[in-house]
Amino acid sequence: EPEESYFKWMELKRVVHPKGTEIVVDADYRKFYLVDKEKFENSVVPPSSIKGEGDTDLTGEIQDKKLLWDPTPAADHKIVFNPNDSVAIAFHGLNREETPYVVAKSCFRDWVFGEENDRVADAKTAFGTLLQSRGFSYAARTAGMMMVAGLLYKFGFGDGALALATPMVFGAQAACCLVYEYKDPYGEYKTVTIMDVRAWRYNTEIIEVPREAVLPDGSMELRVRSSKKHTLGFIGCVQEEALRKLDQRSYREEKITL
Repeated sequence: EPEESYFKWMELKRVVHPKGTEIVVDADYRKFYLVDKEKFENSVVPPSSIKGEGDTDLTGEIQDKKLLWDPTPAADHKIVFNPNDSVAIAFHGLNREETPYVVAKSCFRDWVFGEENDRVADAKTAFGTLLQSRGFSYAARTAGMMMVAGLLYKFGFGDGALALATPMVFGAQAACCLVYEYKDPYGEYKTVTIMDVRAWRYNTEIIEVPREAVLPDGSMELRVRSSKKHTLGFIGCVQEEALRKLDQRSYREEKITL
């Protein structure tokens, strides 16, 4: 992608926790939960329906709770997003008196040329794929505009030349995210969080949803919108009381020397 990242410092920690448990982080990476894997699976409420583009029924794609812990993109059980795609996800049987937490497993597909298992070793094919990629077109467009701006600046157009290139440069900085929204009683969607999907393997994360997202009949409808090529490998819901009972603190942190 046409961007750069910098680190001021880095620290590596190892978390030692009991066998059969798993650490799940929230979407903002500010909280984490240590849960018994089997009990957590049993507490998750699967979606009653998932509708994709054109009202396509995708409910059966990612309902299996065993998909929750698989770190690699499954060949048959996933929902594939292209840029600007969205899905509507409905849950039923929820308790309005408890905060709902969405459990989602997702990955960013633009890290590789296609899915990991579909990569081709042929260099010619890979180069052709690169030329056709959206990221390459953004980078090429940005580089072209900067060259034009540089020439105009050299021939006396001053700061106006830089102003010409600015919209193109910032337009190329497309975020990699999944936007999670819930539908309120009036049918309007409200943003819950924007999840930055960066990993090439699946990340399983917990998203706290406002309690008012659960309607009087115990239903909740979410919309997930994609900015780029992402994959959703699982989604479900666990409620506040169940999560509180599941969350353990029997772990040990160890600092690893780099």
